[in-house]
Formats: sequence, structure tokens, C-alpha cells
Amino acid sequence: MWVRYGLCGRSMTAMKLPSTLPIILISVKVGRSSKERGRGCSFVTAYLGVWFGFSVAATATQWAFQSLGWVNPMIISTSSLLNGLFLLMAGIHQFSSLKQVCLGRRHTPLVFC
Repeated sequence: MWVRYGLCGRSMTAMKLPSTLPIILISVKVGRSSKERGRGCSFVTAYLGVWFGFSVAATATQWAFQSLGWVNPMIISTSSLLNGLFLLMAGIHQFSSLKQVCLGRRHTPLVFC
């Protein structure tokens, strides 16, 4: 399980961290102007913490699904019930008001600085 977690965590870092470089630089710049030197480090630490937490949850979910026989080691579903559940969840999300609320509230990163 820990090998999977390590692989998932490292790949998340390699894929996600470079795309956050603009907001990291903005955070560092705002930190310098407001005399909060650790602002950039705090942002990176929190960002990586969230993604590593997600990696733990994803690894645990994969492990649980494999132990139940719902997915194979390549994470391909072997359960009709699981397939139907995911299809139902996707359909509910597509037609829910939650989707429209989320799409209507997109912000640029500068709003948070």
C-alpha cells in the first residue's frame, strides 16, 4: 500500500506543482510587500499537504476496492454495481444545480491574495 501511496504522491507533485508556479510567485511577491516572508512556503506546504492527503485517500480507496474485488490491479472495474453507481453519480451531477453553482463561481487566483 505504501508503495502505491508513494508513487501517487510523487506523481501528483510532479504534475500539479509546476502549474501552480504563477500563484506561488504572486504569493511570494505579496509576502515580500506585506513583510510576511513565509507566505510562499506556507502556500506550497499547504498545497502539497492537500494533494498528499488526497493521495492517501485515493490509495486507501483503491486498496479497499481491490480487496472487495471491485477493481483489478490495473484499476479497471470488474463490478457492474460499481460501474452503475459511478454512472448514476455522474448523471446526478450533470443535472444538479451544484454543477451550475460551481461553474458560476470560478475565480482567478488573484482574488485570494
